[in-house]
Amino acid sequence: LDTGVAYASRTPFKRSPDFPAGQFTRGFDFVDRDPFPLDRNGHGTHVAGTIAEATNNGYGLTGLAYGVKVMPVRVLDAAGEGNATDIAAGIRYAARKRAQVINLSLEFDADVTAADIPQLLQAIAYARSKGSLVVAASGNEGQARVAYPARAYGVLSVGATTEHGCLSEFSNGGRGLDLVAPGGGADAALTGDANCKPGETPGRNIFQVTLLGRDLGV
Repeated sequence: LDTGVAYASRTPFKRSPDFPAGQFTRGFDFVDRDPFPLDRNGHGTHVAGTIAEATNNGYGLTGLAYGVKVMPVRVLDAAGEGNATDIAAGIRYAARKRAQVINLSLEFDADVTAADIPQLLQAIAYARSKGSLVVAASGNEGQARVAYPARAYGVLSVGATTEHGCLSEFSNGGRGLDLVAPGGGADAALTGDANCKPGETPGRNIFQVTLLGRDLGV
C-alpha cells in the first residue's frame, strides 16, 4: 500500500523494466477510485522494487524477495499524502484478496493517537484475522516513539539503520520497534553505541530505481 507502482504501461505511464510483466496481481487505486494503481510519485515503485525487482536482467538492483507476486494498492496521492479512511480501505481490500504480507511504508505524525484513527486499527485487526502479516515503517521523524500504523497491536514495525550499523538519524525508535533494516542517512547520536558516528561523514544512501517522465532514472 503506497503511492502505486509502475507495474504496467498505460499512457502516459510505463512499466519499470526491472519488474517481470507477470509479477503483479490485480490491485486497486483508492485515491482515484479505479482499478489502475499506477505510481504518480515514485515512492511506491521504490518500495516495491526493494521487495521484488528481478535478478540477472541487466538493470541496477535486485529485490529481497524477487520471486513474490505483488498486489499494488494505491492509498497515497502524487504528493505522498493520504488519509486513514483510504488506507483502511486498502488494507481490507488486500486482506480480502488473501495477501500474505501487507506492507505500509507510510506513517502518521507521532502525536496521532489510536483514538484519531479507529477505522485504520479496525482494518489492521481485520487483516490479522484473515492471516495477513501487516508490516509498517516506524516513522521518519527521528522521534523516540514509533508512529502509527506501526505502533498498532500486531503490526511488525521496522526502523532504519545506516551503513555503519547505527540507527538512522531520521528513524523513529523506542518501545515497540521490532526490526531495523538498511535505510541510509546520517547516524543518530546514540549514547554508548560504538557503531554510531554522528559527527563524521554520513554513510551511503540506499539506491532506488524509479521512472522519471519517460526515462528510467536511478
